[in-house]
Order: sequence, then structure tokens, then C-alpha cells
Amino acid sequence: MASLTIRDIPEDLFERFKEVAKEERRSLNAEAIEALDRLVQHRSLRMQRKRALEELDRIRESQPPTTEAETLKMLREDRDR
Repeated sequence: MASLTIRDIPEDLFERFKEVAKEERRSLNAEAIEALDRLVQHRSLRMQRKRALEELDRIRESQPPTTEAETLKMLREDRDR
């Protein structure tokens, strides 16, 4: 298994991290692994959202623009259903 050494952690950050680990009833090592895992998962979700928004932008750009009158007509039709 791989190892990671972190140097020069600000004292206040280290103390807060110790407190979080204690509250979660984890060792510092287990909490660090959990925090890294959450960070990586969060980044992955952000990338998925970014790709989805880019795809929506491409779809939106491929559609012809609608006028205000067309938009109101669609709203009325939707409400009449």
C-alpha cells in the first residue's frame, strides 16, 4: 500500500483535523484517507456536472432561437394540458 507524508501543516489546521478525527472516532490516518477519498469523489462529481453542462450548452446552441411570442405560446399550451 502507498504512503503519503505531509509536511508543514499549519498548527491550527492540524488541531482542527485532530478534532474532526476525534469526533468521527477515527485515527488521524483513517480520517486523512477518508478526507482524500471525499475530495476525489467531489472532484469527480464536479467533472461529471461540468461535462453535463457542456453537453446541455451544445444542445441549446443547436436549437433554433425562440422568440418571446413562441415562448408564451408554449407556456399557454403547457398550462392548458
